[in-house]
Amino acid sequence: INETNMVSKTLKNELETVRDHKQINDTTFDYNQALNQCLLKSDEIQSRLSRMNDVSSILRKRSPISNRRKSRLSTS
Repeated sequence: INETNMVSKTLKNELETVRDHKQINDTTFDYNQALNQCLLKSDEIQSRLSRMNDVSSILRKRSPISNRRKSRLSTS
């Protein structure tokens, strides 16, 4: 989670940099490279979140508390 948070903050900073250069109409700034870096960060975040969801789902299935809740719900 901490690593994902760091990547998210980096992405936010990079997007702010692109915005700042755009606001001053900087024609020397490499927008394509900057936006490609942002897309890579976004993909990394999505991948990490997907793995977290997978782990969370597995842990829920293994959790005795979760199983008790399910059995209680199924008997009602």
